[in-house]
Amino acid sequence: MKTKSLLKFAVTLLIAFVTNSNLSAQNIIFSDDFNYSSSTWTARGNQTFVGAPTGVAPGSLTIGNGPGGTVNWSDFRGRQTFRLTKSLGSTLTHSDKFRAEFDFIFGPSLQDYGAHIFTITENTDPIYSISSGSSVRTNNSFIMISVSDDLTANDQVEARIEDRFQNNITNSSQGIEINRSTKYYFRIERLRDNKAILSIFNDATFTNHINGSPVCYDLDPRITDLKNIQYGVSTTSSYTRTIGGSIDNLNIYDNTLGDCGDDCNITALWDETQNSTYCGYEFYSLSSVGTGNTMMGSVMNFGDGTFGQLGNYSPFGNTFPNGSVYHAYANPGIYTPCITSFSYVFDGQGYVCCPNVSCEQLTFENCDNYEAASQIRAIPCTINESFNAYEKCEGQFDFYNNSTMSSGFHLTTVVDFGDGTGPSEVDLGENFNYQYSQNGTYDVCITVFGFSVTANGDFVCCSEVFCEQVTVTSIGKVCEFEDIFFRKRSPTEEESVFTIAPNPVVNDVKITLNPGSNDIKIFSIDGRLIERINVLDQNVKLLNIDEYESGIYFISVENGGKIETKKLVKQ
Repeated sequence: MKTKSLLKFAVTLLIAFVTNSNLSAQNIIFSDDFNYSSSTWTARGNQTFVGAPTGVAPGSLTIGNGPGGTVNWSDFRGRQTFRLTKSLGSTLTHSDKFRAEFDFIFGPSLQDYGAHIFTITENTDPIYSISSGSSVRTNNSFIMISVSDDLTANDQVEARIEDRFQNNITNSSQGIEINRSTKYYFRIERLRDNKAILSIFNDATFTNHINGSPVCYDLDPRITDLKNIQYGVSTTSSYTRTIGGSIDNLNIYDNTLGDCGDDCNITALWDETQNSTYCGYEFYSLSSVGTGNTMMGSVMNFGDGTFGQLGNYSPFGNTFPNGSVYHAYANPGIYTPCITSFSYVFDGQGYVCCPNVSCEQLTFENCDNYEAASQIRAIPCTINESFNAYEKCEGQFDFYNNSTMSSGFHLTTVVDFGDGTGPSEVDLGENFNYQYSQNGTYDVCITVFGFSVTANGDFVCCSEVFCEQVTVTSIGKVCEFEDIFFRKRSPTEEESVFTIAPNPVVNDVKITLNPGSNDIKIFSIDGRLIERINVLDQNVKLLNIDEYESGIYFISVENGGKIETKKLVKQ
């Protein structure tokens, strides 16, 4: 028997430029002007300097000591866990967007130090736990804006976004320089589960960006269930280092206004159907994509240390448009299967991968029909991408796809022919052809998409691109012999009249003929008959084409009323 939790985590990756008209639809989910009368903040942690000499004052972090109410640091020194916290009043999961805005001014007393001037956390634990002068990370997940005096200029500090999922911290390298004793207007936005943007303005209308603003940051998409606001310090520096500054007018909204320049729009979702008496289930995808996105496929982490890629085969004859995969659990218990779905989108320069994850908890009470699945282990992604292009006539090209994946899992291969007609999808290593409508030079690009597996069961999209120019010169030239376009034959027609080896060739080529074959005809790329060779009932004919110019030729042989034409490449 299986039960399903009521909470389903469906993450939507949606980045679209939002104009100010969206302000009318925004909701404020948290607001504080930091007046004593309206603030209910809780002081937590140790305000004693670890390892500081006797008589060193602890400094202060207070609410309401400024005009209209502010958060103030005053001579606040390192190696403390003292902080102020307040409940957000709601919970933000990894699929919830938010936008926080506030005023900030840094005092002149900062000395090689840092503070978190806005932190939204999973719990009220400190960012660091300090004991006997050393510090360790806690398991408190957070997204924060930190400021630090890590620049050479004495009058400047740097602001950046940092984040951490449990004990895994993301160190953000790019920051925005700000001056001391200058008022700024900060905005942090979580655009989607793995992307945030920091903007700093010099006006109260949040209109005029300062130099270096905005900056986009990658987030750990696993950060979820954020419930608290916290102020304190973000480093564990020496007690001789101090900080001063103040914050006012904090508002958090449930919408975003920024844009990081991509258009990923994919929602991952799955369901399952029971197809056995006990714990065997067929998982199927309900994932969907928005405008401009094309679905590539999905893979399931079954939550028991195994995974499987969704395909079109159903052992029970079911039909699921987005694919399915069957799995049976060995033991009863609570599992959290996750689906990772992948789409691709054109970002103005090329095709990029858009992954998305959705997890749901399942409880199994009886299991006795375990079936083996792929064990989760680290599987890297290794792609070798290339193709060769050969012009035929009337603008037609044959493309020989040499792309392979020696490690990882293939999703799809996308071809852009460079003439603005949009992409085509082919299988890995599948040859293809294309008809151009005008002479000219085109940039043809092939993008191979796949995914790797991490040791902890995450699926990471990978892609490689290969581009090459092709020049079309054959528009207006007529093909003068049958089957020059190499139409695909049915299996009953696939018996070949002759074979060519080697191909491509430098000088000597061997043509092996079926009995009853007539003369060999060799044509140029534009269909002109170059040479006719009498075979005289020979089954093998050796030809020396050393005097031929490099390029593409066509060899045609008739046998029993069937004419077969093949391409020969002279190097």
